[in-house]
Amino acid sequence: MKKAFSLVELIIAISLMGLIILAIVAVDVGSRGFLKTSDDESALQNETNFVMETIAKDISRSFKGNKNNRSITVSSGKDILEIRLKGSGTSSDYSNSKWVRNQFADSTIKKQTCDGPSISSGGKCTGSWSNPQQLIKNIVTACAFNFDSDTTVVGITITARAKPSENPGQDNPEVILENSVSSRSISR
Repeated sequence: MKKAFSLVELIIAISLMGLIILAIVAVDVGSRGFLKTSDDESALQNETNFVMETIAKDISRSFKGNKNNRSITVSSGKDILEIRLKGSGTSSDYSNSKWVRNQFADSTIKKQTCDGPSISSGGKCTGSWSNPQQLIKNIVTACAFNFDSDTTVVGITITARAKPSENPGQDNPEVILENSVSSRSISR
């Protein structure tokens, strides 16, 4: 005599298979979400690191200034960092130096160069500034440049989010980078 499955046994078996499939799908969906968040955060980290390294490189190449003719200035509420890069002349020759401006505005950091001589009182750019080149977007309002003229150290803080207008969370990763870079010493 053949033994068959009862209807109750069949319903229980289908329910257990459904639960197992549901658990597998839940793990898959969760893993995909985690992977996307990790990818977004990694891309944001790489982009922010590139900008931080670019600015730090310019600071380390800054022109040796003095108290009356600075090579680094921070202005406009810590949103603008201007750096004079060393030219091919002597330390007292400002004619071959070049100014670079990094400005934070509207969730971006943009870079400009001075397209003219930088000989003036304080060695400022007397020419025109180039069209801004966007270095990074998705910066939140916590971007700041700080300069301590006594130690010639520039502090840079960059906070970036995938969606800068929204709060950070699993779907909106946030990256915060801080760096302190020393420029060449300022002659007293």
